[in-house]
Amino acid sequence: MNGTPIVCEGIIRRFGRREVLSGVGLEVGKGRIVGLLGPNGAGKTTLIRIITGQITPSGGRVLIGGNPLRPRDRGLMRTLGLVPQEPALYRELTLRENLLLMASIYGLRKDEATSRCGELLDEMGLSGHADRRAEECSAGMRQALSVLMGMIHRPYALLLDEPTVGLDPKIRSLVLCWD
Repeated sequence: MNGTPIVCEGIIRRFGRREVLSGVGLEVGKGRIVGLLGPNGAGKTTLIRIITGQITPSGGRVLIGGNPLRPRDRGLMRTLGLVPQEPALYRELTLRENLLLMASIYGLRKDEATSRCGELLDEMGLSGHADRRAEECSAGMRQALSVLMGMIHRPYALLLDEPTVGLDPKIRSLVLCWD
């Protein structure tokens, strides 16, 4: 991809008569970590949902790598990784199975998915827990798994919505220093 990883120009979002976002502009350069700060209800998650194509803005536009994001543009949306506020995983599957499932959703070949899964589990210090069911793991381990699921396909840009809630300090520093 070419261009600035994420650009938002004049983003407006209304829910009925209520305007949640009003002309938001944002530019996230390559290698940058940007935090969206504000009180609950300020529109942070709404902006992330717009950037990832989950909802459309009422006005303005989003560019990913210089390309305009269009509704249901699955190819462009697959260049992004998302870590939602609440871990989105299958509790009855193991950590490894959750990662492999996400890898298959992103279209990774089985050998590539297996290799990537091992790399990520090692990097987060979760290799010893790879075959534990997610429901048997601590909340922090499930949150770490959620982060890995957002990274499995080597996204062009990774969006994290409250990513460090429940993470232990070691894993938190790995997440915040991800490259």
